[in-house]
Amino acid sequence: MFHTNIKAFDEDEETLSLDVLKSNIKEVLSNFNEKEVYIIERLFGLNGTESMCSEQIAMNLGVTKVNITFTKTRIIRMLRHSSLSNKILNGI
Repeated sequence: MFHTNIKAFDEDEETLSLDVLKSNIKEVLSNFNEKEVYIIERLFGLNGTESMCSEQIAMNLGVTKVNITFTKTRIIRMLRHSSLSNKILNGI
């Protein structure tokens, strides 16, 4: 019985951590424009979207793969050099 309670506690804690992480990601995404959010969500399969490669995203948006790669690089640079990534990591 005690073992079952520990397992349930671990599952609750894991669910809570996942909820906090999702919330933090949502907050960080609010700092980007609609196109950037679309690209981020599809590159990393966030918020229930299917993960896609840059070429697929480019076709969906009617832009070049180079444009997607440039945008992805700019987004990653912004995350590295800002407090935005800390917001995500605070939930872990």
